[in-house]
Amino acid sequence: MHLPIRSTLALLLLLISAGCQGSSAEPQTLSREQLYRLHCSGCHGDGSGNGHIAGTLAARPRNLKHNQWQDSVTDEHIFRVIHEGGEAVKLNKAMPAFEEKLTKEEIRRLVGYIRFLGR
Repeated sequence: MHLPIRSTLALLLLLISAGCQGSSAEPQTLSREQLYRLHCSGCHGDGSGNGHIAGTLAARPRNLKHNQWQDSVTDEHIFRVIHEGGEAVKLNKAMPAFEEKLTKEEIRRLVGYIRFLGR
């Protein structure tokens, strides 16, 4: 079955416009919890260092819920560890740097969520 040229063009324009509707909208902003689940929970799990890949690492990931650790670090330190990675701050080199994956605002939201985990 052949469609007339006008119908074919109309259908093509409809499909193109449907595919482009989301392109002009602002990108979705992930919540701090969503960011954590996406980028941190694989190693840190629920915050206790019990993520699904934690057992494959040479050293257990940090327990982010530990009160003594929470009290001993600044927000700036947590930010730097996430931004630059563990090796940059003389911690475990298995902690990757997220400077090219996350914006500074996203990292600040992660710092806030990590603080929340310690409560």
